[in-house]
Amino acid sequence: MATKSKTAGTTVASKYPEVLFVSETYDRLDRAKKSGYFVLLHGPGGYAKTRITQDWAKANYAEDEIYTKTISRGTRIADLLGGIDLDALNGKNGKPVADQYNLENSFMSKKCVILEEALDMDLDGLCVLKDILEKNTRKFRNGNQQFDIKTEMFIICTNRDPDQLLEEAQPQDKNAYQAFFER
Repeated sequence: MATKSKTAGTTVASKYPEVLFVSETYDRLDRAKKSGYFVLLHGPGGYAKTRITQDWAKANYAEDEIYTKTISRGTRIADLLGGIDLDALNGKNGKPVADQYNLENSFMSKKCVILEEALDMDLDGLCVLKDILEKNTRKFRNGNQQFDIKTEMFIICTNRDPDQLLEEAQPQDKNAYQAFFER
């Protein structure tokens, strides 16, 4: 794993001659990785946000350390948490337990996470993500389930403008969206 992007400067820019600000995007991703901040890249579709971040991630992490998922309105938080643990739900090890997840298959088991169109997820899902992404939270707790969060870099690529999303949000939802964006 590299500590700085393997493809930097003019090499990055030449890889994407049709896209502006590629080197600057790599530099910002490098700085975010060092500082522990999460990144939200937004802009019109077709501007290579996801492709650039995936290339950056491959230059900075081993392939098995990267989690990439495209989010849609139908994406459930259970999908991001590795899916429902059917053994626990069916009581394979004793009493049936609901809302247990296969966390070893979740995004939290990866060092670098790229979510495409995460702002399309319903507000409840975004609130769960916000709680997981709290800067000082390193352990996920869900009932008697605990899981060490390995994620150190979290990137959202989206076509949705966060300011426009806030403007269009229902009054009762604005605070929740604002809290998510502040994370």
